[in-house]
Amino acid sequence: MSKAADLRSMLMDFPAFCKAHWYVDGKNQRRVPFALNGSQLKVYRQVLADLAAGKPVRIVVLKYRQCGMSTLLCALLQHYAMYHRGVTVMSIADKLALPQIWLRRGKQWHEEIPSLLRPHLGASNQIELWYDQIGSRYTIGSAEGKTPAVGMTPHWFHGSEAAYWRSPEDIERQSFQGIPTMPNTMILLESTGEAVGDWLYRLWTDEQNDYTKIFLTWLLQDEYRMPVDDIIEYDAAERALKQLGADDQQLAWRRWKIRNSESKDPAMFANQYPSTTEEAFLAGGGAIFTADQVRTARATVREPAWIGEIYPKSNPAEFLLEGSDGGSMKRWKEPDPRYHYVIGADCQWGTKDTADYDEAYVECLETGEIYAAIHGRWDMPRWAAML
Repeated sequence: MSKAADLRSMLMDFPAFCKAHWYVDGKNQRRVPFALNGSQLKVYRQVLADLAAGKPVRIVVLKYRQCGMSTLLCALLQHYAMYHRGVTVMSIADKLALPQIWLRRGKQWHEEIPSLLRPHLGASNQIELWYDQIGSRYTIGSAEGKTPAVGMTPHWFHGSEAAYWRSPEDIERQSFQGIPTMPNTMILLESTGEAVGDWLYRLWTDEQNDYTKIFLTWLLQDEYRMPVDDIIEYDAAERALKQLGADDQQLAWRRWKIRNSESKDPAMFANQYPSTTEEAFLAGGGAIFTADQVRTARATVREPAWIGEIYPKSNPAEFLLEGSDGGSMKRWKEPDPRYHYVIGADCQWGTKDTADYDEAYVECLETGEIYAAIHGRWDMPRWAAML
């Protein structure tokens, strides 16, 4: 095989390139070859499949802690910028200090590439790697700084820990809009979950958008295991994990992790190392109910018979109900004059604009059934009138 053909083959096989030339800091605090793990390969293969299909790549990754997803995507974007002419790629971190750390790692990766394969690195600044001879750049910013990508046209965009961005709507409005909607463009967001109802949760649960959703359970991580000394007697959470494929060594590691945490809270572990999407968003929002309770409740879910809006008037007798698919009110049963009903309402605290909502449920006192519910955000006089 000629040197040119060998070079083309190496550049096409990104995992082989990483393992052959790049190093990362391993969990043993030593520099080790960058061999993609199972979670990283799962996301990389989805990117390849979308690129091969000729469609814009739009992916959301809901992940567990320390799966190496930010490292993978920083490497993928840097690799793309190094070997494609005239492209701009961008990574956005959630913390202000991360861009400089990532930039130092990027420069180190650049030096680790053999001279035959290494593109020329121009005069780079504190936020980017500039490959001057091919006119491509890799820019790194932070969601805690100024709104990134304004005035730029990034072709590939990587957002890290998107659930913790200070103003995700601003980044979406001012940065995403500059990314062309065409083949070979990418928006890839990766994050652990935080709260039900926040920006990432709405993006994840929106069935109308074109994002491919990838959930990464901690059970994919090979090293999350410990030896089993005794026979394990499983609790309810562990029995649920066994149904998901967990073995005793993984359960032993989970027990050790919870036992040696400050909170000793299984819900906190579940949020950082989720085995289901419900766990990923549940604990981070300060929820009262456990993941097991949520799983049990989901089995009883019924679709509403009516969805719409309630429109207050000056006289309650004149209030209007108007059906609409995206309405804030849901009704499962018509009221029965033989029964009595009570409304339980929660007024949102306003501590987080993307997650706190007004909520109310109508329960039948005689049967205990939920007849109706309403969910939204209103000023207090209107909310009181609607109740």
